[in-house]
Parts: sequence; C-alpha cells; structure tokens
Amino acid sequence: MVLEQPLNECHDAVEQWLERSRVWLATDGVTVLGFAVTDQSFFGNKFVELVRVLPAARRRGVASGLLAAVSAARRTPKLFTSTNLSNHPMQLVLATLGWTFAGIVYGLDDGDPELFYQAPSH
Repeated sequence: MVLEQPLNECHDAVEQWLERSRVWLATDGVTVLGFAVTDQSFFGNKFVELVRVLPAARRRGVASGLLAAVSAARRTPKLFTSTNLSNHPMQLVLATLGWTFAGIVYGLDDGDPELFYQAPSH
C-alpha cells in the first residue's frame, strides 16, 4: 500500500516490524524516501505487508524499486502483497512490475475490498 500518513505517525508499528520482520529502506543517501515491510506469515510465503513512500518522492520509482529488491532477495518460491481496491496507484505499480492478481477478500475494510497479488517468478 502507498499511504498518505507521514512516516513518523507509525513509530510503534515500525519498532515491531524491526523486531519481527524485515524492513527495506529506500533513501537518496540522506533522507528515507520510503520503506517496505515483509514477513513470512502468508501461508509460509513471503508477504509484502506494507509499502510507504513520502508524498514528495512518489512517481519517482521508489515503490517499484523497493518491490523489485524484495522480489530479487526472496528465498521462497512465491511472494505476495495486497492493496485496497481504491488504491489505484499501487495497482498500477504492481501491474507495471508484472505482478498478477491472485484474489480478493471482502470485509477487511468496509466498502473497500483487499486485492491480493503474486510477484512474477524469478
């Protein structure tokens, strides 16, 4: 997901991700432009739980670069992620990178189903 909140608004969650997951950072050498969080909890497969990019860094390939790095480094045959039906920018990123639609779950967010995608094989 590409979210609108500033990165510092999820401080507690970031600490938990650092303890139990793998956090991938995208920087310009000085500033963190975005990050991705992965874990191994999706039926034994790697899952990209979250992708966040600073608003000023969007449309510059940050999310694509993070997803490509996660995909290239994976040690499981399959890699998945999800995004809300309303999140068209993330759907476009996933389509551009060749991720395929894998399914839909209703009821997680009222009125905004969750779309699941699988990364291309490597």
